Amino acid sequence: MSNLPFIQPKKEIYLNLCVILIIINHLANTPKGKRNLTFERLQNFYFLVNNPIILNKVILLADRKEIDVKESYFYKVDSISLDVDDLYDKNKMKTLIQIISLQGYISIEISPEGSFVFYLSDKGVSLVSSLDSEYFKEINQLVEALLFLRSQSIGKIVGFIRNAIR
Repeated sequence: MSNLPFIQPKKEIYLNLCVILIIINHLANTPKGKRNLTFERLQNFYFLVNNPIILNKVILLADRKEIDVKESYFYKVDSISLDVDDLYDKNKMKTLIQIISLQGYISIEISPEGSFVFYLSDKGVSLVSSLDSEYFKEINQLVEALLFLRSQSIGKIVGFIRNAIR
């Protein structure tokens, strides 16, 4: 039997980098324009985008209208046996952020509270606007479902995720 090339999006570094850029593009600022996408927020949003079933549970816990999740997500191994590594693996997220930062796709500031906040540079905005495959359109829809969480406290976001995982 021959080995067919099969891309697993969660393990493909370039797809993961693009997912992070899409998250930053949509969620870097609150509705009032305040930059508040910290490392912890980014990591939690990344986890939710990679786990649409959990994302839908979070949406329901927040009394929002659930999104239409593709039926194929329900039959993936990830949805049957949840992998929470993305939620706790800070080294992976740091490495991904370093790569996109070194490439000049994001800018980083220190917030008044003293934490780093991320937003897209002009180069990052240009790259994200060019991501138009069906996969990235789907990622955009998942990230847009998270817009209501932009102004929520990190404690509230973590609480939603913990309750959704149970």
